[in-house]
Amino acid sequence: MSQRMAGVSVSKPFLYGNATYLLGQKEGDNSHRWVLYVRGLDNEDLSYYVKSVTFRLHESFAEPIRVLTVPPYEVSELGWGEFTVQITITFIDALQEQPVTLQHHLRLFGEGAVAGGDPLIFEKYDETVFVNPMTQALPALKMAAPRRLPETALTPFFARGSALVRAAEARQVERLAAAQSQIQRALEKLRARLYEVDTDIADLETAAGSA
Repeated sequence: MSQRMAGVSVSKPFLYGNATYLLGQKEGDNSHRWVLYVRGLDNEDLSYYVKSVTFRLHESFAEPIRVLTVPPYEVSELGWGEFTVQITITFIDALQEQPVTLQHHLRLFGEGAVAGGDPLIFEKYDETVFVNPMTQALPALKMAAPRRLPETALTPFFARGSALVRAAEARQVERLAAAQSQIQRALEKLRARLYEVDTDIADLETAAGSA
């Protein structure tokens, strides 16, 4: 019978966001084509632990809720305005984990946009942390992604993903080191205070015994 592994945590990094293309000429009222996505850091297939990704678009779209059960987890549309998208990541049944919901502001406008040119990429790095995962799911969570996905038109523009990861990891290491240093200083102060208290108690006991 599967049970949860107490004291174990496994983190799975990913990126989410949108790419936007400035159209060479408007298509109706639409000035841009955009692609919403959730992706692995190096184009790896996340389906070994992700069951589906749901994008909840603005209600003005004909189908505002898009559920993707196979990668790549991407939704492409034409548009003219920015809005906030709700992204829900559901995990495979074996994990027995609650879905994760994210908010992403779909951006269309940015420096360097060229009509008919390369896309602008607006994305964020994040991690799903599985705390006390099920025993039967632990081997899958701990292994590296089993395969990489075929390249898409956006893949060449995702090259900076590795740099984002390294920067995020470096910041995390710095935060952990700072936290550990702070804890160590607090422990040293506590030990010194305890020593003072023990000394005071010993002095009082000595004085009481000689009275």
